Amino acid sequence: MKPTTVRTFGPGRRRLGGVLVVASLGLIGLMTLMPVAPSITLPHACIVCGPLGGVDFAANVVLFTPLGFGLMWLTGRYGTTVAAAFAVTLAVESLQLLIPGRFASLGDLLANALGAVLGAWVACNGTGWLVATGSQALRLSLGLSALVAAWIVTSAVLLLPAPPSVLQQVQWAVLRVNHDSFPGRIRSVELNDRFLRPALGLHGTWVVDPSSGGTVLRSVIDGPIPATRRKAIIVRTSNFREEGLFFGQWGTAAIIRTHQVASFARLRPIMVKLDGAFGGAGRGDEGNSPVTIEGRSDRRRLTLSRDAGGDHLEVTVRRTPGLGWTVLLPWDVAIDNDWWLLNAAWLAILIVPVAYTSQRARKGPEPDQPAARAWWTPLGLIAASLLGAPLLTGTSHMAPTEWGGVVIGLAAAWALSYLTSHRVSLKAPRSATTAGV
Repeated sequence: MKPTTVRTFGPGRRRLGGVLVVASLGLIGLMTLMPVAPSITLPHACIVCGPLGGVDFAANVVLFTPLGFGLMWLTGRYGTTVAAAFAVTLAVESLQLLIPGRFASLGDLLANALGAVLGAWVACNGTGWLVATGSQALRLSLGLSALVAAWIVTSAVLLLPAPPSVLQQVQWAVLRVNHDSFPGRIRSVELNDRFLRPALGLHGTWVVDPSSGGTVLRSVIDGPIPATRRKAIIVRTSNFREEGLFFGQWGTAAIIRTHQVASFARLRPIMVKLDGAFGGAGRGDEGNSPVTIEGRSDRRRLTLSRDAGGDHLEVTVRRTPGLGWTVLLPWDVAIDNDWWLLNAAWLAILIVPVAYTSQRARKGPEPDQPAARAWWTPLGLIAASLLGAPLLTGTSHMAPTEWGGVVIGLAAAWALSYLTSHRVSLKAPRSATTAGV
């Protein structure tokens, strides 16, 4: 019989693997088998499906990674892990054919299987970076820094505004699934010096000027406007496969998003909100005077302002590398300047593994002098990408609060390096070779 490599884990890891499998199955069922509102119908053979297919593919990979990790610790066998994970995803996709609003596709099968394989690999090999030292840690840190630097530059490109590729049609206060009806009355809408009307056809460059990467939308609406429970469309431009511009209401907030490079990759564009733009916001100064909302989008920032009865409100969100997390969001989230903490947290998460392994390059029972001298190289690559990405793409430089996230990531990595060097004893799993049955 052909020998099969088996990983032998201790009872503690096997129990933890079992708990992780049960928890993962519960989360997978919650996220994939609950009925949802119907959406557009797509072919089951598609790989990256729908306007946000890139987000869905990435989310499925992440969702099944803990299952693969837990199965590997529980069984100790790659083959058993992959087969069990594939059986789970096949069962999920089959059940989705019977659940209202759910959609099964070949892309989901591939993403789920990829996530399980990734989880199994991490269970066997991924913890090795915690104990690597010297040249081994430096190689790992250089590889991680290259991946992180590439993501930082790529995310800056994804955040850039870009004109839609196909003719757009103007939709004026339409009602869509999972949306409320807009409760106000639109007096006029002006987009890049052109007055819009319902069903008007627009070329993509009318929505986003490719020479400047800019969009200016101005709308005059009769007030006061009561709050909505869900999103409501004021003006939207779209076609059968992409959305060029969305301007609407969400509660008492005005919201806007425009087409980005991320839209071509079927990732999520930024949605910016201005709280208190509608519904009076408790001020009582709007009366029946018209409300003027203006949205401006360019390579550096997205600004949303509101004027009503002499009262002015404004919010500006700068396009920085710290906003890379927004393109991967599985749900619609409207952001403003209060979300800066997530930018800092995202950058800290990116920095920690690079900084940790670079610190480990300086350590070991027999110090590796070449590695110790070059320990700062991965961190220099990250710093260069954070400074260079805005220069290359024309986006905004990071705010001091975002650099604070980088510092926090460095501090957390140093603390983790200290703990693993002085207080934590980690042992790699034993390997055994047995005959397959």
